[in-house]
Amino acid sequence: MPDKIIYPLERVSVGVKPEYNPSTWDTPHRFAVECETDPAGHPEEVRRNCLKCRGLGLPVMFMVDSIEKQAKVKSILEEIPGVEVVESILTDYALGNASVHIVSSESTETASQVVAGVSEPRPELESAPSPAVQHEVSTRDGREKEKPSKEKPTAPERTEGKPPKPLKVKAPKDRGKEVAELKRAGARFSVKKISGREYVYAQFWVDGKRKFKSIGLLDEEIKRVLKNENIRL
Repeated sequence: MPDKIIYPLERVSVGVKPEYNPSTWDTPHRFAVECETDPAGHPEEVRRNCLKCRGLGLPVMFMVDSIEKQAKVKSILEEIPGVEVVESILTDYALGNASVHIVSSESTETASQVVAGVSEPRPELESAPSPAVQHEVSTRDGREKEKPSKEKPTAPERTEGKPPKPLKVKAPKDRGKEVAELKRAGARFSVKKISGREYVYAQFWVDGKRKFKSIGLLDEEIKRVLKNENIRL
């Protein structure tokens, strides 16, 4: 099993500050997290972990503690057939996708912020997980632990004589632009029903390989986008 399996909270709105339903997990978009401490010494472990997660039907997010290890893991993943290395599986969710992130005492984000997709200055003491995604399943000992948090991110405290650091907010995905670009590239669109809910997927070819990309939940917003692009499902 992976080191962690993460269940995101269901997103109920998009925008500069997206809102989440704290009582509903977005089960169809769960993903795996693997921590790699010595990819150069054990490249076979990286390959094995990646293929293991793909076999479970999960995109995977790798965590390392240095730029050198990040580059090494990416180079190993790029050699695995059917694996696509993306910037973040949170915004490019598809089976076979993998992303590699740096988390250390010197990085600007904590591990909880990375898996939540929340980019903010690292607090001096990490006493609570980030609020956006907090259902972690520990697969090493078989125990589940839920960590829903209603606490909202707050601005850094003002220091005398210094302006506060601005909060970094991740821009929402422009699904209209994404669909238009995929259509121009010749992608075909379809609907897949998962756990009683419908999701839109794009199918396209890259270097002779078929790729699938999740556009997201078939909601009113994506229906308008598809209609504007004259796309029928």
